[in-house]
Amino acid sequence: MSAPSHHPPADFELPQVQVRMAAEQDHPFLRELFEESVIEGLVGDNDTGADIDNLHEGYFSDEGASAFWVAEHTAVVIGMIGVQKTAEGAAEVRRLRVRGTFRRL
Repeated sequence: MSAPSHHPPADFELPQVQVRMAAEQDHPFLRELFEESVIEGLVGDNDTGADIDNLHEGYFSDEGASAFWVAEHTAVVIGMIGVQKTAEGAAEVRRLRVRGTFRRL
């Protein structure tokens, strides 16, 4: 399986990127980013991406203590980051990913 190609336009500028809370319709893009990370060997053997498949349960069911955001450019999700509450007053950064073709621009 090869990762889909979403290349930045030649005139790409960072201010064109919008960061927003993830929504259910983002799931296909989030899965693509996860699979790209699997192909690149950046995901542990026991990581199934279950939190991506269950965004609400993983990031939006604890009254705002956890959250999941996406970075979007021209209606394509090019990045994602999740923050999950792990204990009172503590959280863990999860799923920090940027689409390969948008890295180091």
